[in-house]
Amino acid sequence: MKRRQEIACLLGRKIKKIRKYNGMTGKELSVNLGISQQQLSRYENGIRLCPLIA
Repeated sequence: MKRRQEIACLLGRKIKKIRKYNGMTGKELSVNLGISQQQLSRYENGIRLCPLIA
């Protein structure tokens, strides 16, 4: 379970870094992804692991 949390944190930091690099707000990205701003925040903060899209 610890490894899963580490992965969630790493992916979240990457998502946030790329979002900010592209000059997007959390609200803008969440709308584009079709998720709530709260859910995006959970992903970015490593609270939840975002699902992989095949």
